[in-house]
Amino acid sequence: MSQTLPPGLNRTAEAFGATVNIARDGISLFYVVGRTDATVGLVHAAGGQVVIDFGDRRRLVAMMTVLQGSALGRSRDIAMCGAVNLDPARFQHVTRLLGQPPGPK
Repeated sequence: MSQTLPPGLNRTAEAFGATVNIARDGISLFYVVGRTDATVGLVHAAGGQVVIDFGDRRRLVAMMTVLQGSALGRSRDIAMCGAVNLDPARFQHVTRLLGQPPGPK
């Protein structure tokens, strides 16, 4: 299922004659920065899965739906939750640098 943003909500897209269509139930990657050491638990509670852990208990990359990411981003314990795009080669490069096997944790 996807949702098209209503007119007036995205002026940049309208200036180029584009339509913004957001897939609400597809899985996306999100860079998450928490305010506490409970960030992993908050991601799991929102229905997401950690795929890259930067080792400090507050910064990570997680897989979740746009709706789950949006809800998580509104938590007072989350400083930032934004969608990111990592192609497979860069994703594998980052996980190798961190010494982590790719996949959910």
